[in-house]
Amino acid sequence: MIGATVNAQTGVRFPLAHWERALVGDDITPISLGIGLDRDLGERLSSSVEFTMLYRNLLGDLESADPLEVESQGWTGYFEVQRKGLSFTYRSMYFFNNSAEGFYWGTAIGVRRVGVDLRLTSALDGNFTSGLSPFRDNYSARCTTFPIGIRFGMRSGLDGGFSDLYLGLGYQAGSGKDLFSAPELQNAELDLAALTWTFGYAYGIGW
Repeated sequence: MIGATVNAQTGVRFPLAHWERALVGDDITPISLGIGLDRDLGERLSSSVEFTMLYRNLLGDLESADPLEVESQGWTGYFEVQRKGLSFTYRSMYFFNNSAEGFYWGTAIGVRRVGVDLRLTSALDGNFTSGLSPFRDNYSARCTTFPIGIRFGMRSGLDGGFSDLYLGLGYQAGSGKDLFSAPELQNAELDLAALTWTFGYAYGIGW
């Protein structure tokens, strides 16, 4: 057992399907990819650092499936939404059995960069006043938050190929406010979420 722990205590992980809630109303649509490093510190204890990025950052701008509808001053604006997202996370893993594999729980802390770009596609005047629309053609917002929480999962040992299936819950410090400060967007559902969750699957190679 000691020899196995010493010879296979490090692994490079690749989160292949990673979801995280950053905004109120987020579902499992924003998928992230990433890379990380696992390090076994003992028979039951391991640690990990990982960097994830929304796949749209890698593949370029893609149109959102559903437009964002916002009402202001009797007008209704329809926006194409582009999400941006980067995260760097450190987490600990404490395994329930006597080896660094199987079911685990641990703490997680990180830094997350959240971004949203809006492009106005159309605007309708509900009052039929023929006045000027309150909406601009483009909006952009960026914010940094600090997610803190716990994570549960099941990971195989770092001996050759390994996999990790995980679920995390936590609090997003720096949240509880509108992402956009423009008054005409105050009704938009783009608030930063206080409660955040993470779910995903990673595959890696250990030695």
